[in-house]
This record gives sequence, structure tokens and C-alpha cells, in this order.
Amino acid sequence: MPTYPSFPPKQQYKQKAYFGKYGLWKVVTVFQCDLYFVPPLSLFVGQASQLGVYRAFVDNYEVAVETAEKCCQANTQFAEISENLKVRSTKDLKDQSAKNSLETLLYKPVDRVTRSTLVLHDLLKHTPCSHPDHPLLQDALRISQNFLSSINEETTPRRQSMTVKKGENRQLLKDSFMVELVEGARKLRHVFLFTDLLLCAKLKKQIGGKSQQYDSKWYIPLSDLTFQNADESEPLHIPQVPDEELDAMKVKISHIKSEIQREKRANKGSKVIERLRKKLSEQESLLLLTSPGMALRVHNRNGKGYTFLMSSDYERAEWKETIREQQKKCFKSFSLTSMELQMLTNSCVKLQTVHHIPLTINKEGQEDESPGLHGFLNVIVHSASGLKQSLNLYCTLEVDSFGYFANKAKTRVYRYTTEPKWNEEFEIDLEGSQTLRLLCYEKSYNKTKQIKEDGDSTDRIIGKGQIPVRL
Repeated sequence: MPTYPSFPPKQQYKQKAYFGKYGLWKVVTVFQCDLYFVPPLSLFVGQASQLGVYRAFVDNYEVAVETAEKCCQANTQFAEISENLKVRSTKDLKDQSAKNSLETLLYKPVDRVTRSTLVLHDLLKHTPCSHPDHPLLQDALRISQNFLSSINEETTPRRQSMTVKKGENRQLLKDSFMVELVEGARKLRHVFLFTDLLLCAKLKKQIGGKSQQYDSKWYIPLSDLTFQNADESEPLHIPQVPDEELDAMKVKISHIKSEIQREKRANKGSKVIERLRKKLSEQESLLLLTSPGMALRVHNRNGKGYTFLMSSDYERAEWKETIREQQKKCFKSFSLTSMELQMLTNSCVKLQTVHHIPLTINKEGQEDESPGLHGFLNVIVHSASGLKQSLNLYCTLEVDSFGYFANKAKTRVYRYTTEPKWNEEFEIDLEGSQTLRLLCYEKSYNKTKQIKEDGDSTDRIIGKGQIPVRL
């Protein structure tokens, strides 16, 4: 015999937690049934007119989530059941073991409004202006967008309180695609730095033209984040790919790009070009994963460490500086509920500033994307001035070839001076390059401090800058 929670939730709890659900069920059921008999356009227009039902649910959403949490806290059996709910849907039919939490199910109607608006937008995009359905689709889209705008304006404080404590405002400060080292394997991640936490997410594979979606892998509140674990006494071992293999990949990428341009000039079939683009994307993705070798290591308050691999010390320094500066404003530890984490992860799609993995195929067709320079760049590093104390100094040069920044050259160490004069010339290969970066380091000769917080040398960046590369 199945057992049930010893206390049935009070009627008022039921009304709060499930308010508006029946009305939503009727709207969705009618929509699904009519798919077999009514033209799709009429269905979308009709659904747009039913948004008032969604409004009632959205207005009650915060209360529903809060009530569900209270019930979970009051009864452990209710909490266990609410975390393992089986719901049949077309998506879950293939996986009969699929389970959802109550919070996830409560969020689905909220998410449905946004997804329906995106569907309308896509339909309108592929419907000619001369088609009789075009003005009707415009009306349906306008109604849906106005509805979402009104919800956003009136519920912004409420939505913030779901993910942030009252009186606080979480904002995105920085984001970037990075390579994470997971049990010796390299994984591509999208890392988001918010005002109070660092979030690591995985970009889901896009199927059937669906919009971007992320899976959260982990997060660390900035108040709990450290760059060095006291227990670490050995440098991190990073499996490196030999330079010869990386150079071979770059040669192959350049060769495929030349082939694509040759096929375009010859006006060959699109299938040939598409096949070459696929090969190019595979090679660039492989290079993006295998080339980074500089570690950026972070730890949570329990000492669990996470390692990112980067090709640019300039970018690594910027991430550290931004995190440390923001940590000065973060004092309290906290944890997110599964619902809060899901909502935060969903918001990343709209908040992200880096929208595409740095591959050639993702840059094609972007009006604001410069093709960059190809060939060789001769750079002379002359001298430095303005230093207040004598140091052992050297410089490195970074260039954004093949879609990412990498170290291209390094001067000799100029010993103990305030006015180093290197006067060294370097020839740097360019591959779609747009920016040259210069970093100046103080060389450390302290043999007792050979291990830094990230497993690298203790050389300190004392200055950095960048300039655009133009003809």
C-alpha cells in the first residue's frame, strides 16, 4: 500500500500553490485538441487572446513557489515526493524514468509564454509580407510581446527576489567561453561572472532550430571563492598537446579556408562548400579545446577545486582582477534553490555578451565582424619607462589568431633596471587577427616560491595594454 504525507496541506495552501492551474490546463488542452482541426494560425491568435489566464498564474507564481517550499520544510515525505514527480509529456515519452521537481513544473507555464512568443517570431520571419497570414501573425506577436513587457515591468522586483535576497540586484559583469579541465578531459564551458557569484554552464546542442539553452554545471558565491587551496602543495598537471600537432591543425584550418574561398570563386555547388565548412568547424573546435594551457583555478568554501584552461594570460589576469574587485563587496555566503539556479541559468541566454563560440562559421554574415588581417606582422619591442623601482623585466606579445588570443613572442629578461631597453624584433603570423596585446612582467628568481595559486610561475604582471591591428 502506498503511503502519503501524514499531514494533508491545508486548503489555503492548495489554493496558493496551484492557483490558476486549472485555467491553464483548459487553455493548453483546447490548443492541443484543435491542432487536428483548426489552422495553426488561428490557434496562435486565439492563444494570444487567452494570455489573461497566464497573467493570473504569473502574478501568483512567487506565492506558489514560496508555499511549495514551506510544505517541503514542514514534511520530509512531501519534500521527497515533490522532488521526484513523473509527468507524461511528448518530450518525456521516450524516457519513462524522467522526473521533475514541483518547482520545475510550476515554472513550465511561465516558460511557455516566452517560448510561444519565440515561435510566433519565427513564423513571422518565414512568412512573406504579401501572405494574408502576415498581419494576423503580427497582431498575435504584438499582443504576446506587450503581455511579456507588462509582466517584466511589474514583476522585476519579484523576479529579483526569487534569485537574489531582498534589496540586492544581481547583474552580469563578464562572460566568456572557456575550457574546463574535468577529470583530465577538456570540456567547453560558458562562464558567467555575476555581481555575487560565478556560474559555469554548458551550452546545450541546438536541435531543430531551437534557441540557445544552458545547463548549469556548478556555481560559487564570490564570498566563498578562493584562487588558492591551502592543501595544494603540488602544481597542477595539465595534459598538453605537442606544438607540432597544434601547428598541423592550424595548417589544416588555413588549407580548408583556402579551399572554401576557391570553391566560392568557382561558383561550385553549396554541398561542397557546406562539407568544407563542417570540416573547418570540426578542426577549429578541436584547436579551441586542445590549445589552452594556462590554468585558472578556483575553489569553493569546502575546498573543491575547478580548473579552467586559457590561452591568454591577459584574459586570465582580467578575470582575476574583476573577481577580486567584486569580492570586496561580497560578505555573506548563500545557496540557491534548484528553481533559483534554473531561472538564473535561463536568464543567461538573454544576458550573455559573448553569443557564439569563436569559430569561423559563427562569424560569417555578422555585419559588425571585421575579417581581420592575414599574413605576417613585424613588431619591435623597444623599451619601457616610468618605473619607480628597479626590477627584472620582460614582455610577451599576444595576438588573436584562429579566433582566440595566444602568446606569440617573448623578450629576454632585462635585469634590475627602471628603464629596460630590449630592442627585439619579432615576426608574428596573423590569421584573421584584429588586436595585438602587450604584457610586461616582473621576473621572479625566488626558488622557495616556485608554485603560484594556479600552478604557474610567480612572475607578476606589472602592466598590460592592447592596440588594434590595421593596415
